[in-house]
Amino acid sequence: MQHIAATEFVMYVDNFLDNNTLKSLQDTLVNLKYEEVKNPEGQIYGLRHTFNKSFHEDPLLNLIKHARLVPN
Repeated sequence: MQHIAATEFVMYVDNFLDNNTLKSLQDTLVNLKYEEVKNPEGQIYGLRHTFNKSFHEDPLLNLIKHARLVPN
C-alpha cells in the first residue's frame, strides 16, 4: 500500500475500562478462534468468530454497550 503524505490519522481512546479489564479484553480478542467465511462461489472473503449465547450477558460486554460518551 502506498503511503500518501497528506494522510491524517485519528485516534480515539475511551478510558472507561480500568487497566486490568482492558488487558483482559485485549487478551480475549487476540486468542479467539476464527473460522473462514465463504461466499456462494466458495471463495473465502473473511473470518468470523461466533460467541455463544452466554457471552451476550457478560458484565464486560454490558459495560461496553452502556458506556456513555462524555464531552470534555
